[in-house]
Amino acid sequence: MKTQTDGRGFEMMLEICTMLHSFHGAVKRNSDVSKSDVTRSYLRDCATVEVDTSKNPSHEYKLILELAESPNNKATSNSSSVKLCNIPMCREVRLRFTMFSRATSNKEFQQIYTEDIRKSLDAPAITNLHTAAPHGQSVVLRWTLQNYNDCKDKELVFFLFGDKTIMQLAKGEEIRIPYLTNGQRYSVYAFPNCVDKEIRVFTTPKFELHARKSYTLISSCYYVVFLTS
Repeated sequence: MKTQTDGRGFEMMLEICTMLHSFHGAVKRNSDVSKSDVTRSYLRDCATVEVDTSKNPSHEYKLILELAESPNNKATSNSSSVKLCNIPMCREVRLRFTMFSRATSNKEFQQIYTEDIRKSLDAPAITNLHTAAPHGQSVVLRWTLQNYNDCKDKELVFFLFGDKTIMQLAKGEEIRIPYLTNGQRYSVYAFPNCVDKEIRVFTTPKFELHARKSYTLISSCYYVVFLTS
């Protein structure tokens, strides 16, 4: 695991959560491919399955990834990876991955591998993070949560770095941050809490708060990403 942002607490928190949320169904396979050849990764509402095809580089492959509850949501690829998006988030879904192969001299593809994957994509995007009216020594932060109806109960982590480090958990699209020091500036990051090692996690764009009588968004700079795999 690597991190590119402040605070070793990010790494520790993600390591604690790597055992959660993932279950993979029964697999059928032949000698051409095994489960260890298949790598899964998830980013927001997208799933990517990649296969090591180096055992038979002369073969042609076809990969299909589909949402079992909605067969019309299907992606097909003739490369070594396939990506499916628009997957419902923050609840368990069943994805079906199927792989076909043929030698270049053959006309017909043969199914060589299939797997049902049960997964909850628990890292929705947090966008449009901004400040609302201050309240005493507190500030209200608001944002837009991807797939709000399914993810409104998903726990989010907020970190503020300044004269002190503040960590606070939230759900939904609003949080009140107390005990800010007047005149101080704070760098603010937010990200979904507790995801497994296959899920890639992005923080919000970094911005700074200046703790005055009114709290102001100073700058929006860049994306900070830490990967869980």
